[in-house]
Amino acid sequence: MNRMKGIIAEQASENNNDLSLSNTSSYLELVKESQKALKEVKSKEITFSKPILTHDSRAIIFPNTINVIQGKSGVHKSRLAETLCSSFLKTGSCENELLGFQTNDLKSLVLCYIDTERNLTEQFPYALQMIQKQAGYTIDAEPSNFEYASLLEIPRAERFSVLQKYLELLREKHEDTHLIVVLDVITDCVSDFNRGDQSMQLIDLMNVAINKQNVTFICVIHENPFSEKARGHLGTEIFNKSSTTIQVASLDQKENSTSEVIKLRFLKCRSTKRHTPIHFKYCDSTKGLVLADQEEIEQVQERKKRTAKTDDMIEALSSYLADQELSRSDLLETLQGDLRGSERTIETRLKSIYDKKTTILEKEDQTFILQKKTKDREVIYFLQAIPF
Repeated sequence: MNRMKGIIAEQASENNNDLSLSNTSSYLELVKESQKALKEVKSKEITFSKPILTHDSRAIIFPNTINVIQGKSGVHKSRLAETLCSSFLKTGSCENELLGFQTNDLKSLVLCYIDTERNLTEQFPYALQMIQKQAGYTIDAEPSNFEYASLLEIPRAERFSVLQKYLELLREKHEDTHLIVVLDVITDCVSDFNRGDQSMQLIDLMNVAINKQNVTFICVIHENPFSEKARGHLGTEIFNKSSTTIQVASLDQKENSTSEVIKLRFLKCRSTKRHTPIHFKYCDSTKGLVLADQEEIEQVQERKKRTAKTDDMIEALSSYLADQELSRSDLLETLQGDLRGSERTIETRLKSIYDKKTTILEKEDQTFILQKKTKDREVIYFLQAIPF
């Protein structure tokens, strides 16, 4: 009996080896085909794609890319995503400003909004209505280039498979169009966003789509509390793979802030230089987002200068030391000027941030802390990267 089991196991192993060799051969052929295609493209002058979304003539989103909107709860991440959707769908007669975002007139474009959080009786339908109203449509209109779906009722363990099949159906239905897919929120599209295998499975799906199926993704994701890092392993990987990452946060950067002004900051712009921030707020009369005026922005900034809290110090240090070193005297002078704190207060908080190894900045797979060294008898402050 044991000998028979050994023979069966040996045959199974041979079959698995044959299957593995077969898969390897198929993948090798795919590599060869890609190599052939690359040779053909490389031999010609490359014309880069124009952006499909701009802001004041600045390129924001390019076709066939993965893009991210991140932020904590309550900072209007979804409303920002809806505003971008309205920009893509905007009719020629619509005069809504949409925060200054504009889309290039693509010959064919289909937008699909996939939601995972909001209920199906009021919240998500209302969001869809607002997208259409802001784009110049009535709420009962059915634009042929606007698709939408919810994964709320799908068991979490099945959502990736359902999403995969749904994207295939969309691609078949709109065969010759550029497809823009909004995933709000992307961490709900897998059963565990902290698992590397599930995160990479979803990202691989998107990578194949943007390279083979003429698709652009806009992914909404929550940030971890007290950190600028997007949630989980998926958050780390989606940042690495993104072309544009947008952060939205209360301008004064405090938890449970009552500030109405929201700061839109570009954490990553792969194809352009990093753009200057945009400031906006929620307008109760229009039920949408509008640009904040300079006076409102300055009022919040003044409050920040008067308080000089630790959070303000961290934000300032991330800006001052992002790409340079500063002497102690220069850093203290700059911090005092911007935060309006006394030299003693500034020094105390600076020492606390240094002693606690507080995270100042997070970028890709590294976190940065405040460090200092002595050079020519002078203390120099700088940011040092350490792995996660």
